[in-house]
Amino acid sequence: MPDNNEKLSIDELEESNVAQKRKSHWQMLTLAASIIAIISLIGIWYVSNERAFLQIENNKLRVEAETLKEELSMLQTTAQNDNPVNDNNSPQTEITQTGTDQTIYVVKPGDTLAGISISLFGTESYVSQIAELNGINAEAILQVGQKLKTPKKPGE
Repeated sequence: MPDNNEKLSIDELEESNVAQKRKSHWQMLTLAASIIAIISLIGIWYVSNERAFLQIENNKLRVEAETLKEELSMLQTTAQNDNPVNDNNSPQTEITQTGTDQTIYVVKPGDTLAGISISLFGTESYVSQIAELNGINAEAILQVGQKLKTPKKPGE
């Protein structure tokens, strides 16, 4: 039979073991809480920085939008000045005489080379000549405000 001293030692060892386990549990809980706190702080820092970056980007986009609005307004003003409107609200044809045997025609909405040829000369037969003078294809899509060289009207 074990004597009392041995029994006491075993009891003390068991209590010591239980105390160590409790201490170990508390250390693990403290470590887990610390890790969670650190991850939370990193998350808060990241969200704050991301928010700041998004605000900066938003401000850049706001400035860019204002700049684009100003440019659009300037372009609309320029287009209105380049395409004056006559009394019956249709854009006027702008033709500028040059010193050579050519004139400059400014394209208006809906214009085609065939339409320009018909309006200037009364026939489509000048389409290829207009295209050649401008280095474009006879079926080219024209841009409003584009300046095209055209031959002078016969008899001028």
